[in-house]
Amino acid sequence: MKSASLLSLATAIALSSVAAVRAGEVKIEGVHICCGQCVSAVQKTLKGVDGVTGAKADKDSGSITLTAADDKAAAAAIDALAKAGFRGAAKFGDKTLEFPGSNAAKDAKADKITIAGVHLCCPACYKAAEKALQPVDGVTGVKADKKNKTLEVSGKDIDVNAALTALFKAGFQASANE
Repeated sequence: MKSASLLSLATAIALSSVAAVRAGEVKIEGVHICCGQCVSAVQKTLKGVDGVTGAKADKDSGSITLTAADDKAAAAAIDALAKAGFRGAAKFGDKTLEFPGSNAAKDAKADKITIAGVHLCCPACYKAAEKALQPVDGVTGVKADKKNKTLEVSGKDIDVNAALTALFKAGFQASANE
């Protein structure tokens, strides 16, 4: 009788841990997806991520959906999207998934910033990134380099974190090289 109770308890624990890693939908909203190239880039980025299936990017809603086998696959999908220059508000079931934050020092200011790792596949991407950065105090110019996936931001005493945050809000992942 005692061993049957222990077996039941072990089975219950095993089933509850399986439920914690069950596959589910990941939804990422607020992503800059403006054209077919963006859609293709998202799908190509997620195609090779272990445990990720059914990835779809919707340029009309600026969202990405996918099925992740577990928490590890969901995190790997977010990491892959960030490395490809995409960013948004992500949820896996009821869990919020975080994209990488700013890599700049807390009070970093500069007259020239090179922002790297931004998804820049077309003129609409350049314009959206530029539009996101224009309201940042001190910014007077933005030059996009599609080949190197960088933005050269110029001005006077630009708050580096404010520039990155503006891009994050516009659906771009980025990092600063001050």
